Amino acid sequence: MKTARKGRQSAYISIRSKLVAAVAMLLVASFMVVSSSYAWFTLSTAPEVKGITTTVGSNGNLEIALYTGGTVAQSGIGDAGKNETWGNLIDLTTEGNTTYGLSLINLYPTRLNVDNDNSVIKQASPLKIPKYAADGRVEKLEETTLFGTYNTKQGQFMTYDANNATDGGNVVQTEKGVRAIGSSTGLTPQQNDYRIAKNAITDARNSIATYANLSLDEVGSNLASIAVDRALNGGTDTDTYDASSVGPMLQYLNMAVEQIDSMVLSYIKTQVAKANQGAEADAYATVKAPFYAETVTDDQLTTWVATYKDDDEKLLNVWEYRNAIKNAVDTSSEKYTALGENKTQVTWTQLQGVLNGLVDLNSVTVNNMTLDELKKKDPETNEYIHMGDIIASISSGLSIALTPPANATTIAMNGVYINIANLSSNVSATISVNVMGYPMTAKMVTKVSPTPALTTDLTTVIPAEPVKGESTAAAILDSLYGYVIDLAFRTNAAGSNLKLQSTPINRIYSGDTNEATMGMGSFMTFFYSSKFNADRVKNLMKSIRVVFASDTGAIYAVGGLNTDEAEVLTEKSAVYAPIGLYEATSYDWTENGFTVVGANGLSFVSEDNAVITALDQNQTERLCVYVYLDGDSVENSSVAASGDVRGILNLQFSSDAGLVPMDYNPLKTPATTETPATPETPAQTEQTGGQG
Repeated sequence: MKTARKGRQSAYISIRSKLVAAVAMLLVASFMVVSSSYAWFTLSTAPEVKGITTTVGSNGNLEIALYTGGTVAQSGIGDAGKNETWGNLIDLTTEGNTTYGLSLINLYPTRLNVDNDNSVIKQASPLKIPKYAADGRVEKLEETTLFGTYNTKQGQFMTYDANNATDGGNVVQTEKGVRAIGSSTGLTPQQNDYRIAKNAITDARNSIATYANLSLDEVGSNLASIAVDRALNGGTDTDTYDASSVGPMLQYLNMAVEQIDSMVLSYIKTQVAKANQGAEADAYATVKAPFYAETVTDDQLTTWVATYKDDDEKLLNVWEYRNAIKNAVDTSSEKYTALGENKTQVTWTQLQGVLNGLVDLNSVTVNNMTLDELKKKDPETNEYIHMGDIIASISSGLSIALTPPANATTIAMNGVYINIANLSSNVSATISVNVMGYPMTAKMVTKVSPTPALTTDLTTVIPAEPVKGESTAAAILDSLYGYVIDLAFRTNAAGSNLKLQSTPINRIYSGDTNEATMGMGSFMTFFYSSKFNADRVKNLMKSIRVVFASDTGAIYAVGGLNTDEAEVLTEKSAVYAPIGLYEATSYDWTENGFTVVGANGLSFVSEDNAVITALDQNQTERLCVYVYLDGDSVENSSVAASGDVRGILNLQFSSDAGLVPMDYNPLKTPATTETPATPETPAQTEQTGGQG
């Protein structure tokens, strides 16, 4: 084992009691490499890892690959864009971040877990994570973290199990590549799916009423005014009204139906997980696949409802309500479309046809009075008897209730909003309505109690959590703290060193600034919300650690963000800082925060001396890049709420050998003098962190 620099660290105690900060950060890599002695030449002179859509390139005779286990395959014709074969470009964003699972990883405060010599990362538990006491402060640090790679079939980071890493010849989980570092409570896939689905039932149920409320917000004022006006003043069937707001109303109601389907499907998923609690991971993955497909049809749901109905038949009741709602919404949508392009001049007969089943305008009540009661007049004065009551109600908030007809005997007769209330919660919207010439602010509501109805509350019939049984499923990492990118390098140059390149240089031709091959250097940019500010971001950046190590955990070098050279990009609400290697003879992780030995504070070596490790000629050298948030140095002022901060990490590599790529004129375009701009947004692989 060879190292250009190894870390040394004294014993340490515990993370100091500071508020936990989470940071949005992601390392994604594109790698450029060149070889002049291999079968197919690739072109590169300065490897880099670039932004959230990060690119990693390498020097003329330096090749790179994402290491996923085994032997790195030689690139052939047509392998451009492939990450796992030798080449000059690796892009971890090309799969929309689904293959690698990077968007699932949040960074929470941890401490690197090293051996007694303080120079090797413990592979059994690479990060120490805090255990919190009842008072919210850190009680101790625990060595409970594991490595896990993303299982595309399970949709989770899991400890690697070679027996279940493929499915029908397709790779569903690699041994290495992009590895999350996290902890596991030992949940089986069944238990994990069960818990997610159980929570999703409640989430979907709440969303049903939310979309119904939004639908009333769109059309409520218009409909209420029409209903009250016709009840009090009469009218003919040919009178015309503006029905343009009915379109958005129907869109929101369709979204409510989708949430009903989601609630039903989530309940079924709890049943599937329970019914297969003892199955092996691969067998269970096959069984559950149809229920987790991107598209589930009505026919499938109908079949599953009949199959997984509960003893109390609440699922059947929910499905009956769902079908009544969907049929009404579908019918109204068809009739609304049939009105043609002019939706502002719709006759009363047409409007009633569209709204039939959605809301029964004849059943509307105002302050618990039907419209027939409301329009009663005193035969002697010819004045409305209840006008005084209505005027008095203005100050207390007028209530227009969408109540079911007294003679309702079937679900369908109650109207969509009453049915939704029975499934979720009472629907309400604040509207403006004109009653007898008086403009009023009113509240349009349903009045169903209890909600959800006792016969439709699926949370009361959820099965018990699956037990582990005899399952030997790989453990799911249910708490993620950091990650590792596994790289492989090789060069045909003798006696060369792999270096961290901070200043942007061209990945192939020295002095050329062809935008397609121009590197961006090593840096990190944080984008922050209006709740954050640049000074807090700078403090947070000081706690980011980028550790370069061997595949066995031997620490080569530790990098960080040089905030002394940070630039505030005000127009982008971002802070940019270059990444360098700390100048040190050894490193020290203690309760006082990360420090280095043999240097004046956290100073950085010059770029010329930023050596990571030596490279043997024509030999594969593996490099593991650990990224985490140093809990010992996180300050209270740096705490970030979820979504407040997100980041781009870019790493560029180079060699100290005189590497000369072969000539390829199409890539030698006229040089420009401008450095490529920092990416404005982190594309598909951005991550958010949450406050711990």
